[in-house]
Parts: sequence; C-alpha cells; structure tokens
Amino acid sequence: MAGMSTRPRDTSATSWRTQREILARMDPTSRIRTAIDLSDSVRELQIEGMLVRNPAWSRSDAVARLIQRLAGRGASRS
Repeated sequence: MAGMSTRPRDTSATSWRTQREILARMDPTSRIRTAIDLSDSVRELQIEGMLVRNPAWSRSDAVARLIQRLAGRGASRS
C-alpha cells in the first residue's frame, strides 16, 4: 500500500503489520468507507475536546472553530 510504509511511533510493529494486512484484503470501496469513518471519528473527537475545553460554546461554535482551524481563517470570510 503506497504511502503507508512508515509505522506511527505509537503503534507496535505487530499492530502495524496486522492493520496493513487487513487493509490490503479490503476492496477499494471498503478502504474508502473506512477512511471516511476514521475521519468522521477524528472530527468528532476534536469537536468534543473543544467543547470540554470551552464549556460555554455550543456545538455550532465548536464546529465553526474547527472549520476555521482546518480551512484557515480567510476561508470563513464572505
């Protein structure tokens, strides 16, 4: 699998090998679905973390701040 040769520091060699084997057996559509699911999970974790650190914010506030962070401040201007 191209682009996946460097093992993350927080992942054991055995876990990394197992993950690569599982991904290699998946068809392309399943790999894309898995990537989307993981991205959704990371986004939700970021939003939840922002809400914990900023209890006065609404979910909409946190989503807007995340969009600013990901897209850059200039992207949110009309």
